[in-house]
Amino acid sequence: MTAALTIHQQMIMARRVTNLKPETISAYLGSLRGGSAWDKFPKAADHIDVIERDGEAELYRLGIPAELRAGARLETRCGGPKWHRADWVSYGVIAHWKRTDTDWILVSAERRKLGGGRDKGWLTVTPEQNAFRFNHAAIEAYAIRARFSGDRDD
Repeated sequence: MTAALTIHQQMIMARRVTNLKPETISAYLGSLRGGSAWDKFPKAADHIDVIERDGEAELYRLGIPAELRAGARLETRCGGPKWHRADWVSYGVIAHWKRTDTDWILVSAERRKLGGGRDKGWLTVTPEQNAFRFNHAAIEAYAIRARFSGDRDD
C-alpha cells in the first residue's frame, strides 16, 4: 500500500481517524501531499462525501441493517482540483476505510496520480453481510409469493 509511515502520520493514525473529525483526516491527508499545493489537493470533506454516498448510502441500498454493517470496507478516490481542465493527470488520495459498529475508521491512504471524473468509492461487504443480503431478499420474495397464493408464510 503505502511506504513506511512517518512519525507524524503514525501519531495521527493512532488517534483513530474518523469521519467525525474532518480536521484530523485533513491533517493526515495533508501529510501525504508532498510538493502539491494544499488548494490543489483533496480535503477531508471530499472523502466524507464519498463515504456518505458510496459507503453508508450503499449499505442502506443493499438492505444491510445498521447492526450488521461493521466490517465493510470502502476505498475512496479523491482527485485534484475539480475545475482543472487536465485533472486526469492531477494527484489525489486513495484512502481505505473500515466500518465499525458506529463509524468509519481510516486504515491507510496514499498519494497517487488519478484519472479524471467524479470522486468514487468502492464498497466491499463481508461474506456474512453478502449472505444476509441474498437470504433477506429470498425471504421477502417467498413471503410475497406466499401471500398472493394463499400459503402460510410463517
